[in-house]
Amino acid sequence: MDKGIAQEEESLADTHGGTKGGATATSLRYNHDGISKVTSPKPKDISVEDGKAPPAACPLIEGHGEVHHPTSFLETLIHLLKGNVGSGMFAMGDAFRNAGLIASPLITLLLGVICVYSQHMLLSGARELQRRTRSPVLPTFAETMELSFKTGPPKLHGFAKTVRLWINVFLCVTQMGFCSVYFVFISDNLKMVMDYYNAELDIHIHMTIILLPIMLSCWIRDLKYLVPLSLFANVAMTVGIAVTLYYISQELPAPSTREYIAPWTKIPLFFGTAIYSFEGIGLVLPLQNEMKQPEQFTRRFGVLNIGMTIVTCLLVIMGFLGYLKYGDNVQGSLTLNLPQQDM
Repeated sequence: MDKGIAQEEESLADTHGGTKGGATATSLRYNHDGISKVTSPKPKDISVEDGKAPPAACPLIEGHGEVHHPTSFLETLIHLLKGNVGSGMFAMGDAFRNAGLIASPLITLLLGVICVYSQHMLLSGARELQRRTRSPVLPTFAETMELSFKTGPPKLHGFAKTVRLWINVFLCVTQMGFCSVYFVFISDNLKMVMDYYNAELDIHIHMTIILLPIMLSCWIRDLKYLVPLSLFANVAMTVGIAVTLYYISQELPAPSTREYIAPWTKIPLFFGTAIYSFEGIGLVLPLQNEMKQPEQFTRRFGVLNIGMTIVTCLLVIMGFLGYLKYGDNVQGSLTLNLPQQDM
């Protein structure tokens, strides 16, 4: 431990009740049940004459605690792509209609940079708080916010529990919204295919049909066991993206027939769809925690940067070609614009 870190930890211990010369030392310790102060006897100085070496400090575990089935670099990348590539990508054509051919790609790239930067800030903040609290596990999103308030200025300590509660509420609300959109997206496309083959059913019946397999997949809590399902979903999504790109890239009109920059009153609609497409910030901490080598997640060419670069490029390509191809007739999902006779 270098001198700067040692001084910081000594200062932290003094702030929370530690004594430099006393027989005990008090420090903040974190676990998933909350934050507590731990008072432990101060170790006696052991000289070389005793014939025993001084006890080594307990090292911090970087990344995760005990993980029974850690994931590899590729497996984590598959999960990250699956968490970010979805119905929002097929809605980017409609989003580009609300901002224009020139403004939309620029704003999308800017949002991608902000999103990745925010994810890196969350991960680095969680690691720093893990170090300060000497926890063997990396805190979750909500726990990171709680610890930020708890170890921050004294005036903010009283808001720590409230912040943790609200972060969990916001995460639940956003994830419920994402899942609801997925339900409608799957049901709409399933109904379109079934109607073409004269098996017409109400859309609510289609929702009921897909409910069981989705619920069964949600009961699998170990990411290692989700890799086959996630890989299959990525293959299916890749095929869907490839087919969609094939159709929307045929017989493209001149770009001059589309708006380059849409009226500013439509820009908020673009932001709503684009921000929804960057939906994976709640995944980054769990994904890193499950890795065999968590440090690979945040490297320059790590899982996060590679995965989000792929996602951002796909969003720009799908949105640009979708709006250029269909113009004001672009649907909320590009799959609904595909010719039904080719099914």
